[in-house]
Amino acid sequence: MKRRGTPEADLQRSVVTALKFALPKTAIIHHCANEVTEPGPRGAKRQAILVGMGVHQGFADLIVLCEGRVLFLELKSLKGRLSPNQEAFRDAVLAQGFGWALV
Repeated sequence: MKRRGTPEADLQRSVVTALKFALPKTAIIHHCANEVTEPGPRGAKRQAILVGMGVHQGFADLIVLCEGRVLFLELKSLKGRLSPNQEAFRDAVLAQGFGWALV
């Protein structure tokens, strides 16, 4: 289902569909609804609560677990750019030997 004004969400649905088709049935594809940690209408108090619960700013949009491997996928529209938090997350993940890709 395509919605107006949601290019990254549309991309994410397409990527999840393709991964479910291409990967073994045992693969786990997970979306972390992490956008709530960015400052905004939810307020600083809610942001602090979520961070205290372990929500990590800059966390990738999708995590793929398959056959002992972990891949983090960050999805961006054509005009999208990585935030400093997303760049820091990418660098930390790669330094630990996990896979990370920008889609």
